[in-house]
Parts: sequence; structure tokens; C-alpha cells
Amino acid sequence: MGLDSLSPVAPARVRCLLLPYGRITRSRFLKCAERLRPEVTVRLGDISPNGGSDRNMFSPLAFPDGIVVYDLTTASTTPLHRSLAPFELYRENLAVIAVADGREYSDKVEDGVEGRNSALCEFQQLSGGAARLKDSYPSAFVHEVFVFDWAPRDTQLPQGLVAVPPKDISNTTTMKTIMCDMTSKLLAEMTTFAISVQALPNLEVPRPSRADAATGDGIGRGTSRGELASRPGSRSTNTPEFRAGSPANESDRHIHRASLPAHPTTLNSKLANEHGRPRSAADDTKTPPVTFDDMNELSERPNTTSATESTGKLARDRVSVHGFGSGSLGERARNQAKSRIGVVIGSMHLLAGRWSDALKELVESVAAAKSNSDYAWYAKALDYLLVTILMYAWAGKDVEIPSVLYPFGDKSALIATKASKQAGVGPADTGDVSSESTVSRANTLQDLCALLPDLTNNILHLYSRAAQFSSTPVPQVVFSDTIIRLTKLLSLIHNCHGSLTGDALRFIVLNESSAKEPALPEEVTPSLSKADISTILYRGLPSSSSEESVDILDRLSILAGMASVLSSLGLHRKKAFILRELLSSLLPALIQSRKQSAAEQGVHPAASLSTFDFAGSEVGVGGVLGKHGGMDPGIQNFLMVLCKVYGANLTKSSFASPGVKSYGIDESSRDVEDWTGSVARTALANATKRAFGNSVLKLDILRSCINTCEALPDLRGVLRFSSDLLCTAGSGIAPGPGTTDSSPSIPMEDQARLVNNIMRTVSAAKQLGFENLEAEYWDEFLLRDVEILSHNSMDSPLARHKSELKLAANIKEKNEGPFIYNPFARPGTSIKDTLLIADEEVTFVVLLQNLYDFELEVEWIRFDVDENLLHAKAQNIVIGAYRTQQVHILATPKADGQLRIDSCIAKIKGCRAKHFPLFRSQWRMKDELKVKRHGLAAAMIPKERPVSVSSDPGKSKTPASLGVPAASSFEARIIKSQPTVVLKSTSLSQSAIMVLEGERRRFTMTLQNHSKTAVDLLLLSVSDSSAEALQAHINNNDLTPAELYEAEVDAYHRPGLSILPHSQGEELKIPANGTLTVGLEIFGKHGLMQATVVAEYGYLGVPRDEVEDKFHTRRITIPFSVTVSPSAGLVHNDFLPFTGDFAWSNQMRNRQQGSTATKKIEDTTRPEQRFQRLLNRLGLGSQGDDHCLVILDFFNNWSSPLSLSLQVRSQLPQTSSEEDGWKRAYSVHETLQPGCTTRVIVLLPRLVLKEPHTSVPSMRNKRQFVVSASKISPDFERLSRELFWYREEAFKYMRATWQDVRSSRTGDLDLRRLSVTPRMLDTLKLDEVGIDMALLPCRDDPELPSEDNDRNSGLRQRSRTHFTVSASSFFNLTTTLTSRLPHPIYPLLRLQPALRNQPYNVALDLSKKLAFNGVLQRPLPLLQPGEKRDVSTGVVFLAAGEYDFGACVEEVRVWRDKKPNERAKSRPRAGTGELRAEDLIRTDRRTWFAREACSVDVTLRGEEA
Repeated sequence: MGLDSLSPVAPARVRCLLLPYGRITRSRFLKCAERLRPEVTVRLGDISPNGGSDRNMFSPLAFPDGIVVYDLTTASTTPLHRSLAPFELYRENLAVIAVADGREYSDKVEDGVEGRNSALCEFQQLSGGAARLKDSYPSAFVHEVFVFDWAPRDTQLPQGLVAVPPKDISNTTTMKTIMCDMTSKLLAEMTTFAISVQALPNLEVPRPSRADAATGDGIGRGTSRGELASRPGSRSTNTPEFRAGSPANESDRHIHRASLPAHPTTLNSKLANEHGRPRSAADDTKTPPVTFDDMNELSERPNTTSATESTGKLARDRVSVHGFGSGSLGERARNQAKSRIGVVIGSMHLLAGRWSDALKELVESVAAAKSNSDYAWYAKALDYLLVTILMYAWAGKDVEIPSVLYPFGDKSALIATKASKQAGVGPADTGDVSSESTVSRANTLQDLCALLPDLTNNILHLYSRAAQFSSTPVPQVVFSDTIIRLTKLLSLIHNCHGSLTGDALRFIVLNESSAKEPALPEEVTPSLSKADISTILYRGLPSSSSEESVDILDRLSILAGMASVLSSLGLHRKKAFILRELLSSLLPALIQSRKQSAAEQGVHPAASLSTFDFAGSEVGVGGVLGKHGGMDPGIQNFLMVLCKVYGANLTKSSFASPGVKSYGIDESSRDVEDWTGSVARTALANATKRAFGNSVLKLDILRSCINTCEALPDLRGVLRFSSDLLCTAGSGIAPGPGTTDSSPSIPMEDQARLVNNIMRTVSAAKQLGFENLEAEYWDEFLLRDVEILSHNSMDSPLARHKSELKLAANIKEKNEGPFIYNPFARPGTSIKDTLLIADEEVTFVVLLQNLYDFELEVEWIRFDVDENLLHAKAQNIVIGAYRTQQVHILATPKADGQLRIDSCIAKIKGCRAKHFPLFRSQWRMKDELKVKRHGLAAAMIPKERPVSVSSDPGKSKTPASLGVPAASSFEARIIKSQPTVVLKSTSLSQSAIMVLEGERRRFTMTLQNHSKTAVDLLLLSVSDSSAEALQAHINNNDLTPAELYEAEVDAYHRPGLSILPHSQGEELKIPANGTLTVGLEIFGKHGLMQATVVAEYGYLGVPRDEVEDKFHTRRITIPFSVTVSPSAGLVHNDFLPFTGDFAWSNQMRNRQQGSTATKKIEDTTRPEQRFQRLLNRLGLGSQGDDHCLVILDFFNNWSSPLSLSLQVRSQLPQTSSEEDGWKRAYSVHETLQPGCTTRVIVLLPRLVLKEPHTSVPSMRNKRQFVVSASKISPDFERLSRELFWYREEAFKYMRATWQDVRSSRTGDLDLRRLSVTPRMLDTLKLDEVGIDMALLPCRDDPELPSEDNDRNSGLRQRSRTHFTVSASSFFNLTTTLTSRLPHPIYPLLRLQPALRNQPYNVALDLSKKLAFNGVLQRPLPLLQPGEKRDVSTGVVFLAAGEYDFGACVEEVRVWRDKKPNERAKSRPRAGTGELRAEDLIRTDRRTWFAREACSVDVTLRGEEA
């Protein structure tokens, strides 16, 4: 529940103890505790101050950005840890929360007045009992009682109880507010304690011993945490487990906690250590004095042992040295006490979340402790400073690293410069944390990562120096915990490549790990290697000499922390040695605990567990051994991790839980192939681990695990590891004839001892009430063969229902897609030709093996089949030692149906019932010829490359190459007479076919009925390997509608395998001894590797409508291996604009020739003739004026040249026949060379769609919807729909095929890879409002032809938009507007003349060069959809030059379609579709520009153009 107690920032967490209170179950207590977990961080800015001005030392208003982090735990601190206060105050339970269940009392409140009074009475008892919390936990600052899920609002809880409303009626700030109120009280109480600490004369470093911890005395003989927060009266140092069951007595209620400590004695605080403890030999072994103060201290030490004389002399010495300079003994003692108290106050600021004050206090204390050579407190202050900076970084605040953190003051600048070379920032010059220059958080973390190795060595060096002086040594637990916390930080930095990321900081503070990989900085490498970190870590390993001062729990915690660091570094072997040391320390303690428990029970420690009287204990059997006979799962996980490193974790199956059948399998939902393959893989995994590592060492580890579980006691662990030991010692093979090396590797006596131990444990478990607690059998190869004495051959039918027949008929009528459920398309299983007759007894021969040197007693064995189908069971079978033995089992089929025996279920004495698959073949794990794995990876199953799916499955070497034992099966059928259909022949030479991508190949298969019973029900279904990928792709909810449509087109319109229509119609039949030929078609597509035809057939005897509830069918599965080779594909495309001058030129030439006849464009392969013929037809007949160039790049992936035929048609056919529209299509032929890319350029008419914003259709069932995963804007949706519909429209104008030059292979070339971008869309589609401009002369003489008028005005048309005229002539500039919009518009025409190729200011200066008859900007009448309107403007050119006329049409106001309210009389709808359509309607005014400007070259009369 709690956070990591050995985290690098553990000193910054407030330890909060959670206790069950009143009537509350374990499950409810855990649920209530889970509600507190998200609120472990409390921001100071959210807290209201509590108390007056004398209790505001830790006021949250001083640093509102600070955060108080709680460490919720259910474990109380040990006396050893409590004695470390105030040196390490964070180890104390500073807050206690008693959790009560409000549901236990809310029911009474609702019962009436009597129930409410009863509930109030119980609450009064709880409130009175809450006062005992302060007596049981006097060192805690805050004691709260939370009543969770207290719903009644009219009943107010007594004082001292905090109501927590249920989760469903609570808001997001309910729990946060409660935690803020508790934190406010905590900060106020911390002020009282801080004042008490400041009033002390001095603080000493605690020196723990187990004797002190046992008596509850302070570790340091100095001021302990209990003394500072003591109560008057009797004080219990030990912390009993608190659970309120009755109200506290009246005498306890009036006891209040003292706010201040007892006044110190009159002795000098410097000598308080000598008077606080007896003189020891260590006092005479101090290091020689190094300063004058030390010499004075040594000379003034009392020489007599008399307490009176020592007191008097010390008093005189105190008077004689007070006030005589800064180097006097008193001044030194006062400075030392001030620095130590400052460290404690700084740690309290750190706990209170006021990191700025903590930084200031600790910086000052570091300097003072360093000047006084107070090594232990100096190191502890450095440790707290490091934690403070980490908390700053976690909160995202900028902080500057104080210079006191650097190991050597004179080299701090050099170290900081080296650490922040990349950032360009140096260290602080002074320890002042309020410097004006702020350092960024990233640079601070970078400097800290570079500084941390030296800082770690400095802290550890200071602790080592402190250990040399008997007056200030540090306890071993403090030294070891500090090393573990620092190495955890170093390992985290090493794993982050030498940096501290945000995810790493969240992990060390809140244990929150990120799912994604952190973004690691470049060019940053860890400063310490794994070996260096492990070397530092091993310094914290408690030695044998420190066992007296290190409690067993602390030793286990230290070893577990070291194992965690080594695990994070990937040093699993070193971790294994630490775990083994942990196990060796744990085992004696467990044995001693069991001896004490046996002594309390009055039995011998070696007695069986069944003699223990758990019924009289407080928690009962379930509380001691767990729910299923095991202890805490964490202990088993620890043992499994230890075994995993040594390769001794073999057993994979889990134990059967109570309430499950005896054999532990739910037959209604089991998958035979899944668990059979699982057992086979388990056998291979066990064999791989058996060959890994040292077998002697593994056996020793397993024996230690067994001894540990026996000492706990853990019955489940005893059975598990005993089974693992037998499995590890066994050979783990399936021997064949002549095999001689399959005996176990342990002696016969050890095997017998293990088996007897299993039997005794199972017997003890049953006596304790654990009926289902049994061992896991240790050999997977129990069942070696199953045969039948007499059998017949036949195909096996399947049982069907009438509803399935109707469903299959409905699916066929609707012609649904390939992914709709088809009950007759389920994959079949391999079936042997074995026939069993109902109610006829048959004898099975079962071969069982036992490779151990003891007899195996099988209580019962039966086949894993339905007992209503086949009843077969044998009991009381004894298998001799080290042999294979045949067992005869009599069986009787009970009903018609399918029989398949893949395994048997056997119950071995002492073991739970287990499935044993059938392994007929001899098997032994093959040795690796090449060693490619080392370390722990060698214990894993090697991976092999997959075998090609086109290879023969019967010749596949996958099981042999991987070493997985191949499971076998015995199959038979119990049915009535049914027809038998086989595949007679196919038009393919083999059951394989090779096609090119896009190629269609047809073939036939012939089915023959071998029986005398006709087949009147035959359903054919097909499937291919590409269907699975398409199904997964279509089911992806993140697909856009266009992507989903592409997948549906590939699935529905281009199936890999399809059945051709038959002459018999839908109902296919095969007469007795007759044949039926079925046509199939293969389409080469990407991902098609395997195609299967499933024929479901049977004999009904009646029409399908009159079929009874059940009938039988048989299935024949015909697989085809398909190899699809790539042919030609579209790799790139582009759309480019194309000028309309060619169409204009053709129209002018045709007008001059006076002929408008059109001819069919002939196909040609010569490029120079191809474009010439095409360009000569543009603008004539059905050819439009506007075209675009389509560039298509095709790549030939085939090994031979392919002939490409690309057809483009100018318009869509008016008839329903698709081929009629391609008769006048323009064809392009190219030869694609192998491995080359060929570019093809064609002309495509520009397109226009009336409704380009229609929603993208879906081909699936209307009940199946695709929900977009993200919201998109209407503009983006409008653009995406236009891209989709114009792309689909372009496909209607183009198609392509290919043909192999060297053979007759032909196929379709997939053009759906064509992509359309917004730029291409602008080229492909016609403008919504077309703007064309032309210059026409004024008709001077209407009787003259237009040519004469043009000649008189000097007008010559060079191209469609390029004209040459003479100056001083009148012309009409005609602008033609063509509306292609579906609705009318209000246009405003703007003409924009300008001089060509001139600067902007010159180009628009037309006052003396050009004159107009009218205005250049004019509104026009309403332009209807499809209307074409000419607008003329008189113009005269006054000067020669080159002119350009541009034009644009602006929408004056948006057209609003006023439709009558057709739904006024109908029921109002939600209008979802209308809302979406309204979103796509553009509400802004649009502007359309002319694509081509009208260019006019003006010359003077008489000059040649």
C-alpha cells in the first residue's frame, strides 16, 4: 500500500499509518484505503492555516507552491526506528488515520429513532476510543478517525470523527479537502514539536542496539522522539496494533499530550552524553585531539567516577569557560547544538513541503556542521539538501544548487563548470539560495547528475569518519539505508542515460512509472557504470560484526533494497546472491518464530501442522495460512524470483481454487488446442531451464525454499517447491525404445523423502480444512499412447441445428460480406478414419510412463471426453518404478457424435487432477550447435524463423527446429449412416497455384460421393489469408471514412477466392456414387497466401423447411496454397494543369474547314503520333475544352516485360452497359521493363460534381457503424469529402490492364493506389464559377463579315486568351460567367486591367493608356445554376503596350435556400443528419478568380505585330 521506504526522497514523505477501526472487514478497509491513495499529495496553497501566531512556524502561506507527500502504510514503525528520531524523523508515524466503515452504522440510522440512538451510542464509543490513539501512538502529530461512506446528513457525528461521504455523492475535491484539513493540523502540531526541539541544549546521534530497541530506550542515549512528545503518566514505548473495540475509560480520556518537553538539567549540554549513559571502553578509544578546543575538552574530562565530584567539577568547568572567545568549549558546544537543531528543523521543513525554508536551514547547518567537524550531522544535512533539490525538480520549480553540496569548496567552481559545460551555467558562488540569478530546472538536474557521484562518496566518507569517533557513530541501518537510497538514484540516472527526466522524478517521488519510453538526451552518458554503482551498493551490506545493532527486519529490508537496485541495473546474478543471503537470514528467524509458536501451543516444533490449534487463535486458519493455504503472495513471489535467476522456476500451472471441479478444468469453455500447446511449451521451457545453470546449485536453492515454506508455515509453497525439485531432478524427456539416460539426478532416498513430504503436507492440509490443496504433478509425459483394439475407418460428421441452416440460407440470399458470421465456415479439425458404434463396448490400451525410482499410485484416470458420449474410467492403478506400463480401459459410447481423445485426466495420489496430453513421439530437447544466448536469456525458449506457408505442412520442420514436443491425438466418430464426399480431382496439377498481382485464374474441382447415400445438402464457403488482415483493418475504429471505404472495396469487390455460379443453382446436390464439378476463381491480391474451400454436406432426407432440430453434416476442407507475385503497380502520380489552346486551335481550324465530323481516336504505340492524334481531337465533338495532365509512374516488379494498356474516356456512358463507354476510350500502350519505372502521361477531362460533400458510403451492414475517434472541423471534413468523391469520379474515366509479353497472362492493374492531394484537386476539378474573357471588335458595319471588321480594327487572336490589336480602336471585352454551383449566387464582377511585366505602381497607371465604356466593377443579376452569361465592356487602347486583364467574381451575399417546412406536422426528430449537413454548408462569401488572364498586345496602326 505504501510507497517505497527506501526511495531517494523518503525523507520528504510524511509517514501516515492506516488502522482498521470499529466494525470493518478487510475488503472494506482496503477499499477505503484506495480512496486515500490519489490524495497523497497536498499542495500548501490549498491548506488553510490552523492555530494562532504561536503555531505558524510551518504556515502554508509562506510557500504555497510546496507539496506535502504522504506515505500511506499499514505497518507500524519498530522501536528501533523510533529511537532514530529526531536524527531521522521521517521514519516515525507522524500521522495516524483510523478507518471506520460508515455502512455498518448507516443501516441503524434508517431504522428509526431507536436505531439512530443506538448508532449515536456506538459513535460515542468510537469517539471515546479515538482518544486511545494518542496513548497508543504518542509520537504521532495528528490522530484522525475517518468514517467512510457515511451517507445520512441529518445525523451529526460526535467530535473527533470525520465523515467521508460515499464516492457516488462526493465531488472531486471532497477527499482533497479532508486531507487538507488534516495537513493543517499536522503543520500546527509540527510547530509545537519544533519549539520543543529548539529548546533542547543539544542533540546526539543515536547509536542503536537490539537491547535498546527491545526495551524501548533511545538509540543515541540522547534526546529521542519519544521524550520530545511524551505524555504525563505511564508511556508505552511499544506500539501495539490498534483496533477500537470498546470505549476508552474515563481516566484515559483526561490525559493530554504535553506540548513542551521536560526542562533540561543544569549540566552543560556538551557533557550531557557523559551523564546520559554509563562510561564505556569506547570513550577511551577516541581519536587524538586535533584542535585546541579538543585538547581543553580532553584535559577537563573528569578523572573520578563519583557522580558528585564529576558534577561539581563539570559545573566549575562550565563557569570557567563561558564567554571566553569563540574557540572556547562552550561556544563550540553551542554551535554544534545549533547546527544539529538546524538539521532537524530543516528536515521538518522538508516534510512540511516548505522546501525554500528547508534549503535555507540546511545550507546554514551544513556550514556549521562542517566547521565543527560534526561528520554524522554534516552528512545527514547533505542528504536532506539532495532530497530538497529533488523535490524542487519534481515540482517543476527552478532551484540553484548550493555550493556546500560540492565535496571540496575550493574546487566547486571547477566541478560545476565541468558538469554544466553544455548548459553554460556555473555553480552558485555562495550558499545563499535567494540569489537573483536563477538557474533553469534542466540545467540544475544536469549539474546534479554530474555532481551526484562525488556527493555520494562525500556523504559515505563523512559517515565513515563519524564511525571512527565513538562519540558520533551512525547506526548501521542509517548507513545502509542511505547507501541504498543514493544508489537507487544513481541507477535511475544510469538507466536514463545520465539524466533525470520528469518520468524518473515522478517514479522516485510517487512510484508512478510511464508507459512510454522517456525521451533520452543526446550526447549524455552516465558518469558511473553498473560496476561502480554495485561497488558503492555493497558497502551497505551489513557485516557479521553489525548483527547486534541491526534488527532482523532491518537486515531483511536492507538486503531487499540492495536486490532492488541490482535488479534495476540488470545485474540479476548479483541480485541472486543477495537474495540468497536474504533467504539465509530469513530462514533462522522463521524457525525461531515457529519454535516460539510451538512453545505457546505446547507442542514440539517438529510436530505436524495438524496438531496446531488454529481455531483458538485470534485470526483463525485463514489468517495464518491465507485463504488457500498459503502465506502472503509476496513471499512466494520473492522465492520465485530467486528460483528464476537460477533457472529453477519450472512449474507453470496454477493451483485449483476451491469450488472448481476436482480436475480444475471447466469443460464448457476450454480450448483443447490451447492448453495442449501450453503443456507442450511448458515441457520445452522446463527442459530449457533444466539445462540452464548448475543443477547442484538449483537443487540447493529449491531445498532452501522448501525449508522456508515449512518454517512459515506455507503449505502451498511446500507442495510447489517439492514438485519443482522433483521436476528439476527428473530427465524431462519422452524416452523411446533403448533409451537408458532418463533416470533422475538425485538419489532414490531423496526422491522417497520428497514424495513422503508431499503426502504428509497434503494430509495436514486436509485436516486443516484445505481439501483442494494438492501438489502439481512433475512430469508432463505421463500419457504416451492411446490405441483401440478394434476400430473401423470413416469420415467424421458434425452435429448441426436447424437454426444454423436457416442462418446460412439467409446469409446466402443477402450476399453478405466475407466477415459476417457463417456457422458452416468454422475451421475443422484433423480426423482419423475411426468408427465407434453407439452402445458397443470397446477396449482402449493406454501407455503410461514413470521415470522415477518410486512407485506411482494413480487413484483414477479417464479420458478427457464428454461422459455422455463416452464413459471410460479406471481406478487404483499402480505404476512400477522407472518403467512404461500398459493399462486397459473399457469404454462404452453412449450417443452419436464426435470423439477425439487428445489427453486424459489423471489423479495421482498427493497431486491434483491434471490434464496429460498425448505424446506418442520420442522427444528430447536438442542441444544448440551455436550458442547465441548468454546470461538469463539462455533459460528462455529460443526463437526460430517462421516456415513458409507455401511449404508442405506434412514436411514442416517447425516442431523439430524449435524443439517443442508434438502432441498427438486419438480421433473417432460415433454417428449414424452419412454420405462420404472426397475431392476427386482439380484442374490444378497440385494443390497450389501461382498468380500475379491483379491476375484472375479459374479452375475447377470435382467432388465425388463414395457412399450409397445421396448428398442433398451441400454448402460451399471460401476463405483466404488476406481476410484476417482486412477484418482487423476494418474493425479499427481510428480509420477515416475514406480509409474504411478502401478496405471495404478490397474486401467486398475483390475477394481472393470466389465460387463461380453453378448450373444447378443455389441448392447443390451429389447423387449416390456421383460427382459434382465446381468452378472457382482466384484473384491475385496482396496478402493472399492460403485459400480454403470448405464443403459442408449431409443427408437430410426431407426438404430443408421440414428439417428437425438436429441433423448431421460432414465437412471437407480443401486448402490451396497461393503464391501471389508482384506484377506492375502504380508508385506515383500527379495532376498538372493543361492549357486550352489546343482545343481552341482545333475549333478554329475546324471552323475554317467547315467540318465538325469526329473520328474515333485510334490506338497507337508511337509516342509522337499518340499525342498528335489526341491533341488534334481536343475541343471537337464530345471532347471538352478543359483538360488536365495525369502523370502515372508504373513499376514492373515481375521478371519479364509487361505490356501496359491504359484507357481514358472523355465522358461516362449513357447506357447501363459498362463496356459501351470504353469503346471510344483513348488507349495508351507501354511496355514495362522488369525492375524499371515507366512514366505514362495522359489527358483527363476536368471534372465537376453536383454534390461533392455527400457523406462517404459504407458497404457493410447498416447496423455496423464506424465512429470517428477524434473531432474534425467542418472545413477539413468538406475537403476530405471532396478529395474522396473526385478521386472516385476519376476512377470512372480510367482503367488499366497488363499482359505478360512472354506468356498469355493478363490482369488488372490496381489504380486505387492513386492519391489526390488538395493541390491536385484544384487541378482536377472545374471551377464552381468559370470565368472566360475574350476581346471582340465593335461592329462598325454590320453588313461586313466579322473577318473584315477584325481586319479593320487590327484584331488578331493568337490563342484562346491572347490577342493583338491596334491602338485607337474600339473593342468589347466579353467576360463569360459559367455557374456550376447547385444553387444561385449574387455575383459581383470585377475587372482588373494592368500593364504586363511592370512594377506595381506603373502597372496600374492606366489613366492615359486605356479607356472604358462603363465601370470595372458591377453587380450582376442572380446567376442561376448551370447558367452561362456574357458581360461586355467597351474598351479602347490609347497607347501601344502589353496589357493583361484579370477578372474575379465575388459573392455579394450568401444564398439561403428557403424550403417549406415539410416536417411541421410530423414528429420532431433529433436532426443529427441535418446538423451535420448544416455544418458543411459554407456561410462565408466566396470569391472566384479567372484561371487565365486575357493578354492583349497593342500596336500602332501601320506597325506589324
